[in-house]
Amino acid sequence: MSGFRVANFTVILAALSLAAPAGAADAARGAVLYKECAGCHAAQRSLMGPPHCGVFGRKAGSIEGFAYSDVLREANFVWDDAHLHDFLTFPIMNFPGTKMGFAGMFDENDRSDVIAFLKAERAADSPMCQPGADPAPPPGTTTPGELGGTVPTPTHGPRNDGAAKASQ
Repeated sequence: MSGFRVANFTVILAALSLAAPAGAADAARGAVLYKECAGCHAAQRSLMGPPHCGVFGRKAGSIEGFAYSDVLREANFVWDDAHLHDFLTFPIMNFPGTKMGFAGMFDENDRSDVIAFLKAERAADSPMCQPGADPAPPPGTTTPGELGGTVPTPTHGPRNDGAAKASQ
């Protein structure tokens, strides 16, 4: 009888491992984590960082007209799982000279999920990467790093000309 239980337990464990592999990347969770990236990266447009459509499988530093750091412009690799993991872990340390001012994504599962999102939702043939799917922002809301963009003059917030201190 105990041999029967062990066999059943083994079959159940095998079925569970096939149904949901341990450590499987979760693109939906990656989409949530990717929101941190969206402040500097758009799907099709260059912002502070280059566009992410087709990033997986693209040669590093290859978007025409984007002002890459020397380390990425001269890199001789395509973005794959290993390079994206390495870069996202600690960009400044792993790629000295990069312009990406991001401290890093230290959790391996988080990186795997973001990479799964990039593969699925930022693949060149994904809906968000089709013409017109990533429209430019309305006039006056241009992101500072956008190619050809300008930085809107702030119309609110503290004054930096010393007048505020002088009036106190």
